[in-house]
Amino acid sequence: MWLLMESDSGEAFEHSPAQMTAALAHLSHVQRDISDFMLQVFGHTSELEPNIGELLQRTRANLKIPDAVVIPTMRQIRADGGEPSPELRESTGLGVPGMLQAWQAPAAERYREDSEKFRRINQLLKSVLEDKDVEITIPYNRSTVHVIINDRVLPLENLGTGISQLILLAVFATWHQDDLVCVEEPELNLHPLMLRKLVNFLVRSGTKFVLTTHSAHLLDAPEIGIVRVSYSADQGTILSAAISDADRAQVSRHLGYRASDLIQSNAIIWVEGPSDRIYLRYWIEVAEPRLVEGIHYSIMFYGGRLLAHLTGEEMDTPDGNVEDFISLLRINRSMAIVIDSDKSNLDSPLNATKERICQEFADKGCPAWVTYGREIENYVPAKDFVRALTQVHPSVKSTRVVDDVFADRFAHLSVSSPNKAKIAERVVEIWDGQEIDSLDLVENVRELVAYICVANDMPPSYEPHTFVP
Repeated sequence: MWLLMESDSGEAFEHSPAQMTAALAHLSHVQRDISDFMLQVFGHTSELEPNIGELLQRTRANLKIPDAVVIPTMRQIRADGGEPSPELRESTGLGVPGMLQAWQAPAAERYREDSEKFRRINQLLKSVLEDKDVEITIPYNRSTVHVIINDRVLPLENLGTGISQLILLAVFATWHQDDLVCVEEPELNLHPLMLRKLVNFLVRSGTKFVLTTHSAHLLDAPEIGIVRVSYSADQGTILSAAISDADRAQVSRHLGYRASDLIQSNAIIWVEGPSDRIYLRYWIEVAEPRLVEGIHYSIMFYGGRLLAHLTGEEMDTPDGNVEDFISLLRINRSMAIVIDSDKSNLDSPLNATKERICQEFADKGCPAWVTYGREIENYVPAKDFVRALTQVHPSVKSTRVVDDVFADRFAHLSVSSPNKAKIAERVVEIWDGQEIDSLDLVENVRELVAYICVANDMPPSYEPHTFVP
């Protein structure tokens, strides 16, 4: 939730009515969760708007404005010729080799603090370059930064500006942990994929950042709040918070991007709905922790009824029946799809639409995973499902859930509209990193993970038995 500063001293904050209206629309689907939170924490609740207003008032009392540090566009790692110092002297990158050398071989009284800083910068490189053996080291004369890759020691200037920018931003994030770091155009000299990985690191670093950018590759990161900056001759500089998905889409259009420019994940997995995404993302993370949604793959929804209008065939001729079908492989040629079988028993046939989709995906070498049981929820052990169900819907009167893999898990419940997504979230919380072996789950997850790894030029790192308890 964005607050507008109403005084130059920064002592008073008030929320904008326009932003409140947008926030209410954006948060309407979690109104019940907010109400439950108010009851549990403060002992009372009200309608959505008063609840949000009270939360803002309570937040304001504890709001602390950090010191701001501006990192300019013109930044470069350079030696300053002076003695090594563990202190950052300039925000342009001057003197960074000497500071890194002081962190690499710290004085006894600063050993733990400075060696941990040096370790964190190396961890960023390992994460972004997806190489656990890469690391930096500083030569005796502090003239540059050496990067060790595949047993080769290369000066930083031999690796391109992108790696230099990564190290520099990691230094700023590590040094200014308690400050608000303002970085101009972090995307400079960075591949979009590397930029997303950098953002993941910055989010995890604990440092607060304000990034000015013309890149749309940061718009879909849920951890990032977006403010559009525009200029009007009448009103001057205008700042508007992009709270909802529609706001973010407007910012994207303002930057000149089209939808076809943004769907650029190396692999796309189509699922029926949000609960399927929650389960699938969990299984992928357990099987291959290196794979990150939004970087290595994206999950998109087709909805049950829409399936009849999807096709995996490419329509290369203008005579293709584009009125009736959506050509999925034109969106992304590395695709997979997960489909509920909807079978009531083992001998039930798969309907014609699902058979067609599976065949077309197979013809293109793309995985089509049809659930062994009725739905994706049938992979969840009954005891875990019942536990999650009763946590989400405490008033449920019937928990008659059987382990029949072809049974409708949501039948015979007193809840008319069970919240499948919330139940899925509770299930994965119950699992808490456990490896689940159910029906053909292991086989299909392995195939999917291997396919995503190939699309990202990554060899799978798990052994054949990893996904089995």
